[in-house]
Amino acid sequence: MSATAVSPFKPLRLAAWIPLAVFIASAVFVYNVPPTSHSPYPKCVLYETTGLFCPTCGSTRAAYELLHFHLLNALHQNALFVLLLLPAVIWLLVRCVKFGATGVWVPLNLNPSRVLVIVLSVLIGFAVLRNLPISAFEFLRPVALK
Repeated sequence: MSATAVSPFKPLRLAAWIPLAVFIASAVFVYNVPPTSHSPYPKCVLYETTGLFCPTCGSTRAAYELLHFHLLNALHQNALFVLLLLPAVIWLLVRCVKFGATGVWVPLNLNPSRVLVIVLSVLIGFAVLRNLPISAFEFLRPVALK
């Protein structure tokens, strides 16, 4: 028995292209609209109420910097986004495009509870480190764009 599944449903294959379209539209928007203090992007509720950085604080600024080819600035805004989240999103987009083009979906043999524990551990660990009042972790805190 094969580990791959071919989808006979054309609408499902067409829908697989939607994430790529959303990703491209979002990238074009972020490229053209800098995430400054007067931008239309939502503010982080955790930071606004407590002054603590959540694991995603600075992600939009990191995306903006990446789209303008400023890798070091992007890493300073949100290293987790640049090093882990963005590659994971691109990997998922490639899987969707491959499914949309071929109709073949290769299921992942992952334990969902184990993945959840790992993801939550990384997110919580990153949030704790970037909020510690220690100068060694200051580079993990995002800064305002100039």
